[in-house]
Amino acid sequence: MHRRGVGVRPRPAVSIRSLDAGRRIDLGEIGAVYLRRPLTPAPPADLATEACREYASKESEAFLHSLYPLLAGAFWLSDPILIRRAASKIRQLDVARACGLRVPDTLYTNDRDAALEFARRHDRIALKSIHQEGFVEDGEYHAFYTTILPSSGIVDDIESVPLAVNFFQEAVPKDHELRVTAVGGRLFPVRLDSQRATDLAVDDWRREEDISRIPHSICDLPDDVADGLRRFLAEYGLRFGCFDLIVDAAGRARLPGVQRQRPVALAGGPDGRRDLACGRRAPGRGVPR
Repeated sequence: MHRRGVGVRPRPAVSIRSLDAGRRIDLGEIGAVYLRRPLTPAPPADLATEACREYASKESEAFLHSLYPLLAGAFWLSDPILIRRAASKIRQLDVARACGLRVPDTLYTNDRDAALEFARRHDRIALKSIHQEGFVEDGEYHAFYTTILPSSGIVDDIESVPLAVNFFQEAVPKDHELRVTAVGGRLFPVRLDSQRATDLAVDDWRREEDISRIPHSICDLPDDVADGLRRFLAEYGLRFGCFDLIVDAAGRARLPGVQRQRPVALAGGPDGRRDLACGRRAPGRGVPR
């Protein structure tokens, strides 16, 4: 930490000095914090061994986490403790049901018989990751996206099911999708016509590199869905959230899961309004999960 990054001297009024920019920041002067999906610190590449790099990374991460309680008096969007509490996808779906939201039939399993029974109930199945968003191989990042399989795909590959816990959901036939960004008590819904966009966007619109190729527009939410989303956030005590909902041909909205913290972009409505809309991405990268 003394080679690059920040330096801290423990004292009643803690301050941070950026060794790169030469600035000093008094933590007591910070009034608001936007915690936007912090990444694990990357250690210097010239450290001698993988064990040294892992040690440096974990020590740096622990240092950053130790700063969060010092900002307890600031306005958090959202509090990291509450974000971690809300991270369980299994509990998310239970909370969503309790809040009156529809959720797809879901199974977490590494049991062959349970997977086969689930495949018999549904013609098409969505395969998702429970936690991992992607991995780096040979210096290239590979993201995990939702993959839609016919039920026969699960049957044909049933021997791989015991290798890890699998996250299966029924693949709800989509008419369109909704991305709802919640900030405080306000909801900013956007309609995504992913089924009338490129082939990349049909199963998971985040695969599409160019969001402009997916027709999207500001829309309204049914009252019951809006109430359910607000109740969901209140249950976790969160001030910010992103929700991706699937809407079928009958207009029924289902919540397959909740997205983690991410930045938002602006979209202009036909009347000149500008509201919060879809997740922004870096050039050449898909939208992170």
